[in-house]
Amino acid sequence: MLELKKISKTYKSKKGSSCNALKNINIKFPDKGLVFILGKSGSGKSTLLNIIGGLDAPDNGEIIIRGKSSKDFSQKDYDAYRNTFLGFIFQEYNVMDDFSVYDNVALSLKLQNQKVDKEVVEDILDKVGLKGFEKRKPNELSGGQKQRVAIARALVKQTEIILGDEPTGNLDSNTSKQIFKILGKLAQNKLVIIVSHDRDSAEKYADRIIELADGEVIADVSKRSEDIEDFAITNKTITIPSDRPLTPKELRQVNKAMSEKPLKIRQRSDSKFEKTGNIVSQKTDGCKLIRSKFPNKYATQLGVSNFKTKKFRLVVTIFLTVVSLALFGLSQIFAGYDIAVASSKSFEANNITDIVLKQGTYIEEFDSFNMSSMETINKQAYDKLTKDYVTNHLDFYALEMTYKSSEFDIMSMIMSMVGRNLSTPYATSSQGVLVAELNDIKKYFGGESCEIIKGVYPQDTDTKVVITDYLADSLINLNKDKYIREITAMGDEYAHLKDNLYEYILMVGISDIMGLKVDVCGIISTDYKTKYKNLLDTYVASSDQFTSHEDYDKFCLEVKNYYSVLFAKSTAFINSVNTSVGYAKVSSIKFRPTFGEYKKGLPSTKYVYKLDELVAQLESNGHDLQYLYDENILSPDADIYVNDSRIKNAVIIPLATYKEMLEQYLLKIEEELSEKEDPVKRQSFNEATALLSNLSAGDYSFDPDAIKDYQKINMGTFNLLDIANGPAYEEYLNVVGIIDFNSLAKHIPATASYGSVVCAIFSDVNVIKNATANNSLRALYVTLPDSERLVREYLTIANDNFVYHESEISATLYLVSNIFKIFSIVFQWVALIMGIFSTILLFNFVTISVVNKQKEIGILRAIGAKGSDVGKIFLIESAIMGAITVVCSWGLIFLGTHLINSLLVGSFKSYLQSTIINRITLLTVGVTPIFAVLVACAIVVFLATVIPVVKISRMKPVDAIKKL
Repeated sequence: MLELKKISKTYKSKKGSSCNALKNINIKFPDKGLVFILGKSGSGKSTLLNIIGGLDAPDNGEIIIRGKSSKDFSQKDYDAYRNTFLGFIFQEYNVMDDFSVYDNVALSLKLQNQKVDKEVVEDILDKVGLKGFEKRKPNELSGGQKQRVAIARALVKQTEIILGDEPTGNLDSNTSKQIFKILGKLAQNKLVIIVSHDRDSAEKYADRIIELADGEVIADVSKRSEDIEDFAITNKTITIPSDRPLTPKELRQVNKAMSEKPLKIRQRSDSKFEKTGNIVSQKTDGCKLIRSKFPNKYATQLGVSNFKTKKFRLVVTIFLTVVSLALFGLSQIFAGYDIAVASSKSFEANNITDIVLKQGTYIEEFDSFNMSSMETINKQAYDKLTKDYVTNHLDFYALEMTYKSSEFDIMSMIMSMVGRNLSTPYATSSQGVLVAELNDIKKYFGGESCEIIKGVYPQDTDTKVVITDYLADSLINLNKDKYIREITAMGDEYAHLKDNLYEYILMVGISDIMGLKVDVCGIISTDYKTKYKNLLDTYVASSDQFTSHEDYDKFCLEVKNYYSVLFAKSTAFINSVNTSVGYAKVSSIKFRPTFGEYKKGLPSTKYVYKLDELVAQLESNGHDLQYLYDENILSPDADIYVNDSRIKNAVIIPLATYKEMLEQYLLKIEEELSEKEDPVKRQSFNEATALLSNLSAGDYSFDPDAIKDYQKINMGTFNLLDIANGPAYEEYLNVVGIIDFNSLAKHIPATASYGSVVCAIFSDVNVIKNATANNSLRALYVTLPDSERLVREYLTIANDNFVYHESEISATLYLVSNIFKIFSIVFQWVALIMGIFSTILLFNFVTISVVNKQKEIGILRAIGAKGSDVGKIFLIESAIMGAITVVCSWGLIFLGTHLINSLLVGSFKSYLQSTIINRITLLTVGVTPIFAVLVACAIVVFLATVIPVVKISRMKPVDAIKKL
């Protein structure tokens, strides 16, 4: 059944020397019997046993097992060979300390993928004298009992070969006799090969003795079939065997007998052993191998047992891994901050049902959503946002009307309106125009209580508007003294209007800063005095407490987006008011010179006027266009140049603004010339320098036939995040004149506010063109769906179309989005660094576990487990650690999210002085971060485990055995 052919094995030391452990060994073993392999230390007997057992491979030669050569064996075949044909019994017993006696024995059957029969295991234990010891652990057994467990483990597999490596080396004589008797019984049906240096036991129990010396077989004898006594001492003679050396015991007996009297010594040729003859095997019917299957139960048991050692290291490893994964999870939460989710939850918590939607832009270069850019809501977004999810919506058109007369410091009033903040309960300007039916407006202002309290609602084609009672009160608050003076000047028949200023507003309408008027036909009730009574009372009692009142944020939002708007019934008003008031590209218009970069602090304008409209205002003060020329306030012939059809996009801008742009242009060109001289740029630089010098000296003249680069400017809605992209070159404006507003204010004090708002003067054609461009939808007022889920879906659609919302908490939610991007980057870097560190720690832990489990590895490989089976122990160990880590990381993520939410909410509450912030939901733990942490942990565990596990799988069994 088993044959060794020309087996050689050479070991090389680290220093390069070599040792021939086996030299051309040829042995054929019988199908059964007890075979002893004897030899001194270093003779090669252990190496021979390792090669027979498939724990090591020879350098040359082959093992023949049931007719199959080991030359055709892979490492997996060797593993299966041990599992199928071999049972090992070691000198050190080598039972699994973590398993009971029963499990140690049952393990052999499990590896052979057999169903464990409890009766079979108990019968085997009974045969080796361990009945009743099934549940005991090895540390509760004596040496002999442990060896019996090892024998039972080998026996239960029903293998054809049992290998023993000094199985009685550490046992007393009585226990050794018992073990050899058991092995002798086994040898009646199996091949039992024992490596030993115990010649006495070999002589007594062996069926065959093979003796090695220096890696070669020096003797190979088998027991004769008849029982012959080849050693005897009588009164006259001493009989010794001729085919074997005397044992130490026999030598002592000879010496004792000879010391008493001389005896005759004779050799007996018919010894108990004779030279081994031809071996004939009956088992050559093929080599069918059984692949091992290591049960998860046992792998888990061994994996968990590793946690009992190095507990501090285990805790530190898990802790650092948990922290790094939690940071990674939090970074995913920050990076995946969904404004729609946060908003929908926060709206529900704060009972916010109505919001404003406005179009923004996405700046790809900065990966940022720019909400400061007031864009027209495109038709696609409008259709999506007004059809499927909301039943109530109002269309909002942008317009800003300043109410206070020019006798006041209008600039400070405008600056006080930056953002939503109000220093008083009353607004100083209109924020837009709503085109809606009265019934639709009622939905937003208290149902049936929202009625016309003065005047009428405009007709379909009217260019008149209605305003809210709040807006009327704001006008009265700002202009009451002015109104009283005007009414007094009108005569006694109008004196009753002093007590009824609402009616006076209907009479005179609303005039903007330059006196251009919008007619008001009615005033509607919003019931704001009842809704915000506490806020208004607080302002009256202590104005310092106004901005910190709990209703302040919501009030500011409604003032801007609801109460201080004008209401019209059709877009006819929009078309009319834009051409008469002369607004172009609503809101902040930024100036930028061609070839220049944006400079913080460059002037902006909200007004674009026709020159004749400006002159009309001057004429009301007793002055005309010629006066502007005579006093050197306006460039000569500017009225001709700005309306000259030969000059495209002509514009007159304030002197101070143009001087700033020229200075910026010169700095830019000077920098370029310092790097590389260019004649064309040099000439342009000189001309621009001369123009700036002339302007500073009071020479405001321009040559319309020679428009230069430095006279071309970009004026439009300026995107601060996308300063590199301006309009097409042909769309730039051409400066053909300047107006000195500072000088104008000195000559005509009533015009002091003109320069404050930085007016730009166009031709009639260009004003109409820009006014027409302004006739577009700028915002929506919507009533949100009832369900938080539907609100989330609705806001997601808005975000996908770059439409942002405005509410009393929106600014905070969008601010947090930008903050979280920074947090995300920081957390990701920290998580990466800690992740690498924890991976190293985990790798180190698993590596140490491998070292600690070296004994178990050797045992398992010897009894038939393949490399991947052993690797499973550490994979399961790491998986358990990973599971603990993931669960703890999830817990830390939930806790961290709660704490960060609380910290941020507290910070914003303190910064914004708002109590409504308490109910904002910023961070939510969704599926993505949970899954991301799971995947990240799996990657960390894999990276930390794969190297030692692969190393284990590729380790030769003999290398593990040597560590035993």
